[in-house]
Amino acid sequence: MRLAFPFHIDDSGRSAEVDEATYVRSLIELLILTDPGERVMRPDLGGRTQAMVFAPVTDELMGTTQALLQGNLERWLSSLAEIGDVEVRREESVVTVRVAYRIRSTGQTDEVLVTGGT
Repeated sequence: MRLAFPFHIDDSGRSAEVDEATYVRSLIELLILTDPGERVMRPDLGGRTQAMVFAPVTDELMGTTQALLQGNLERWLSSLAEIGDVEVRREESVVTVRVAYRIRSTGQTDEVLVTGGT
């Protein structure tokens, strides 16, 4: 059973569930949008992408963020998905992260595109 996020009750009065593809996609999005230190029981979980919005753009920053995301995605989600390409871009104050992945249980491939900023 894969619970929907955010948690809610479905029309039958039970905890809402989602399919495997939706579940994995939501976990990847959550990891990208979570900064390290936000989760009390998992202080090292997160992508540090929110800090990039106002940081000076350098090749080092982009490379470090990409490596951090790749490592955290593989660390926390490797049992569910094989992480492929991770791409981090920033234009003006908009950060875009693209993650390609393959769901281990089904073999389905997909990608997540998360864009944020001011």
